[in-house]
Amino acid sequence: FNSLEELQSNDLLPYENESENPYVQAFWKWWPELYPSLEMFRITGGEPLLAKSTNRVLDYIVEHPHPRLTLGVNTNLGVPSELVENFAKRLKDIREKQAVREVLIYTSVDTWGDHAEYIRTGLDLDLFQKNMSLIYQYNPDLKITIMCTFNLLSIFRFQEMLDFVRQVRGQGRQIILDISYLHHPSFLSPLLLPKKWKLHAGEILKYMQDNECGSRIPDGFYDYEIIKMTRLAEYLQKETLDLDWLVEQRHDFVKYIEEFDKRRKKDFAKTFPELTADLALWKKMNSRPRLSIVIPCLNEEQALPTVLQKMDGLMSSNEFKEYFRDAELIVVDDGSTDNTAKVARKLGVNHILRNTTNRGLAKSFSLGLNSALAHGADIIVNTDGDNQYPQQSISQ
Repeated sequence: FNSLEELQSNDLLPYENESENPYVQAFWKWWPELYPSLEMFRITGGEPLLAKSTNRVLDYIVEHPHPRLTLGVNTNLGVPSELVENFAKRLKDIREKQAVREVLIYTSVDTWGDHAEYIRTGLDLDLFQKNMSLIYQYNPDLKITIMCTFNLLSIFRFQEMLDFVRQVRGQGRQIILDISYLHHPSFLSPLLLPKKWKLHAGEILKYMQDNECGSRIPDGFYDYEIIKMTRLAEYLQKETLDLDWLVEQRHDFVKYIEEFDKRRKKDFAKTFPELTADLALWKKMNSRPRLSIVIPCLNEEQALPTVLQKMDGLMSSNEFKEYFRDAELIVVDDGSTDNTAKVARKLGVNHILRNTTNRGLAKSFSLGLNSALAHGADIIVNTDGDNQYPQQSISQ
């Protein structure tokens, strides 16, 4: 209902101007006076290719050449191809008659494949590419700019979009990639990405740097594109995030996705398997939990310093702080005959429990568990004092 296909089948495309629209009438009354003084005229959306006023403007330009004018048109390239072809022919006519100084086309896509189609409801990448090819067919040297708003969901298939840009350049076409990053709404900000995916932005940057445009790589990336990707990669390494803000925004992102899937009949988990585990965690966390790490020990004065050093490195990392409000270490000395408790206290452990005799691992862990719960722990992890467990996995 009310789709492009229905409108097209009922011969309702392009849209007719509504005669009672005072803004359209005022524009055309003003246009002959305004037009000669313009140096840049850019038609934006909605979708200009669906409006007959766009064709009227283009026809006017053909009839009234303006060699100082730069004409820009925004289009999502998602309209029926016959409209695009008609548009492309009009542009060709304008350019061949040198009716303006330059024609620029702007379109938008934020990543590639089904990820791009998920982000932009209604986007059909096959149609997008077909329509872009149609414009180039009639205007081989026309410049098309892809405006990319890099967001939380862009990174996973972003390099595929870069490969598409190279493919088009390899055909001798002028295509520009304009990369910006999303600030609002903040629950879609790329700053919410897990660390491994933030680091992946650096790998994408290296790919662009290794394929910089030049005589050896004519289909490579321009310096200003690499500069914008550098800015994005550096932005994602921002270390001064308010961690409570981060948790709140991630929780809001989950709510947004749930409603988006419901209303748009989409499937986030199927489309973005790279993020489903994180999404499940973010859903549970509407605030950062308090963590207690229980370390049962029996005569571990030699190994315990190494364990505590690793713990200190882990707990001071930004990745760890993203997930936990605070953390405490609970050393349970299970009747040690060496200096285990003294070493723990010397190394800054404030919470030390002692069994007067050796009672075994299960009893020691139970003692630590009850103490952690009494101190308000939301999550409790058990590790070992002999450095056999991979402490770096605790945050996972």
